Amino acid sequence: MPSADAPLLVGFGANYFRNMGPAKRVSLRHDESTKIKAYVLEAGNAPWDEQDDTLLSVDTTASATVFLTRGGKIYMSGTMHGRIETPITRTIIPLPLKCVEISCGRHFGLARMEGGLAVCSWGAGHFGQLGLGHDSAPCINHPTVIESLLPHVVGAPIKGICAGYWHAMALTEAGEIYSWGCNRNSQCGMKPTKDPPTLTAPQRVRFELQRTNPKIVKLSAGRSHSVALDDKGAVYCWGSCSFGQCGPVGRRRGGTAPPKQVEALTQVQIVDIAAGDAHTLSLTGGGRVFGWGGGFEGQLGIGSIIQLNPKPKLVADLDFVALQANREFKSQQSGGSSSELGVHDRLAKVAKVLSIHASGNSSYATSSAGHVYSWGCNDVESLGLPKLDPSKLVYAEPGLPLPTGTSIKSGHTHSFDSSHNVALPKRVDCLQDMHITHISASPTFLWCIGTKRVDEDKPVNSFSMESRSISSVSIEEPRSPTASVTSKKSAASKMSGASSTRGRPPQSPRMPSGQDPPGPVNSPINSDNETTTRAEESTINDSYDEGSTSRHSAGVLSSERSKSNRNPKTLEDSKMSFDTSSKSLGNVSEGSGGEAKSPSKAKKIFSKKSFKKGVAKFARRASHGAFGKTSESLEGENQKKPKRRSFFGGS
Repeated sequence: MPSADAPLLVGFGANYFRNMGPAKRVSLRHDESTKIKAYVLEAGNAPWDEQDDTLLSVDTTASATVFLTRGGKIYMSGTMHGRIETPITRTIIPLPLKCVEISCGRHFGLARMEGGLAVCSWGAGHFGQLGLGHDSAPCINHPTVIESLLPHVVGAPIKGICAGYWHAMALTEAGEIYSWGCNRNSQCGMKPTKDPPTLTAPQRVRFELQRTNPKIVKLSAGRSHSVALDDKGAVYCWGSCSFGQCGPVGRRRGGTAPPKQVEALTQVQIVDIAAGDAHTLSLTGGGRVFGWGGGFEGQLGIGSIIQLNPKPKLVADLDFVALQANREFKSQQSGGSSSELGVHDRLAKVAKVLSIHASGNSSYATSSAGHVYSWGCNDVESLGLPKLDPSKLVYAEPGLPLPTGTSIKSGHTHSFDSSHNVALPKRVDCLQDMHITHISASPTFLWCIGTKRVDEDKPVNSFSMESRSISSVSIEEPRSPTASVTSKKSAASKMSGASSTRGRPPQSPRMPSGQDPPGPVNSPINSDNETTTRAEESTINDSYDEGSTSRHSAGVLSSERSKSNRNPKTLEDSKMSFDTSSKSLGNVSEGSGGEAKSPSKAKKIFSKKSFKKGVAKFARRASHGAFGKTSESLEGENQKKPKRRSFFGGS
């Protein structure tokens, strides 16, 4: 558990509008040879420290930072619609209630009072985003109550608020959505019916072809689209579809309205959502991240630069459980042995993504181990990653081929309008000594809130300051091996070598009587979520195509063979008849008579596709103690899965 000390605040990116307030600019060590500029708000430099108050959360406009303390006080630094607040100025709300939540748009802010009894807004209101009605001023400097959101008007207290670029939304305790502001692309949930297409007061968002609207539990707003999550884990999108951020692409003025469910995610349980300028992210209960929409600056995290992608695609480099299962599967393949509960213990220790965030053309994720991952546009180092020399980066434009000899898996590129794009999730290593609990970002700067790690909080195999290679992997929080992907020829030769040597059949790990397999809550390895696990695997298969990282994340073998493969005595001992378990794990094929196949045939057996399927099956069976079961008991597992189809037409 993190230390109980006061929260630490670290920022990255540009300070064009004094948005960093009194934070001190420092250099943090990224690795042995690289440092990154950051802003640290030291204890005593913030007004809440003088009042024995602590920081609760942070949110950002395009040019200002808004702070919320546990005492319900709001402070601001930076520039809000031309008004400069420096270094940090308190924003007074004329109500005898404390604030419990804040949310900021491009140049305006929202505040929700305790009990959901009132919502206040302030800042720029040219598009009706303040929700105060026709008679409101275009700019209001002090928070003002939105009377149309009072509980007696909407029928229930307000549970949550969300601010987009020029529009905003509120969520009631009954799960109903109210929206207001710019509606040019139907981002308020209804087709524009007048010119200008603005809603100056909150109006209820209704869903299509449903007698009863779903109960919404979370909202997220982007530049010109909106996303909602209901209590059953279903995702709904509406607004602009120019880059596929709401599903099928449509450039016709008006966008998508009313809200439409994302059908590609109907078989998985979504627990978190995030909307950027032109892309959308979702997080499953098992810690898997899916992204769709614009990927022209790498914000989808799939390792390639694409103009748009309307179909949710797995960000495979953040699927830590699958990466660990991959290593366990390879260990079994090479004849490695493990204790009865060893597989369960190792999988249970694997960290997973807990929350996601999107802003502008950048994306972020925080893990259960307290680390931050970021990808997308890094022009001003707002990802918390060092900016590389653009002249030494690969030039990549959406829809255009990369230079000859360049791999599409390049993690760092530059383009016509961006000097540094990060196309694969990278861990913010300069914050490894902090346990991050909350992040907030604008298109040009990022804030991270956390606590300092103590010795007992650090993972056993955490990355050291001396070794932060992207290919390094720890048990507590694996890093994807795809950042240093080997050539196809090398990978194929390793697969061939691995398949031509038979290892011992895996043992049968079984749980003690009356105990469930260990694993994180809602984890895909939890026995209670077997249906969800298989549904997530099906969704991942659907998102698999030539541009996906999933085939690399699960299929690249280790560069070292196990010692058992090099020991003649071990090889001699391993010559035994194979059983159903060894067949299902791909050690040998049916009809082989127990003899190893030739390298050429073994290479065909161990294709990347079959290897990935074996890893998925291994993770599922390891978590349920299924090793050693008879062929009859595994009949359901061995059923043929639907053929994977590429979004671009390939199979």
